[in-house]
Amino acid sequence: MHRVITDEQLQGLAGRLIQVRGVRAILLGGSRGHGDHSPDSDHDLGLYYEPPLDVAALQELARSVAGPGAQVTVPGAWGSWVDGGAWLEIGVLRSTGSTATSGGYDGRGRTPGSAG
Repeated sequence: MHRVITDEQLQGLAGRLIQVRGVRAILLGGSRGHGDHSPDSDHDLGLYYEPPLDVAALQELARSVAGPGAQVTVPGAWGSWVDGGAWLEIGVLRSTGSTATSGGYDGRGRTPGSAG
């Protein structure tokens, strides 16, 4: 079961993410983004960016919210259909973060607004 963070906490995290060099937008995806989530659904965040993306700053931010074991991958590390990302547990909240270039993908190979 995933604990739900408040909208204010999520907005605070988004505010910190948007300050990272290269990040242009943050997308709430998955079931929460579609509005069909259950109370224990995780939070899927997609980052749209323009190179160069400051992965070191993302890593530092991830460790500040999820602990010293948090890992962020470099772009391309998850293969050709997802640019990169991280699996983070923030407190007891599990969060999936993925990155996408500004080319219009949500980090899971779908264009914004598509089903899935």
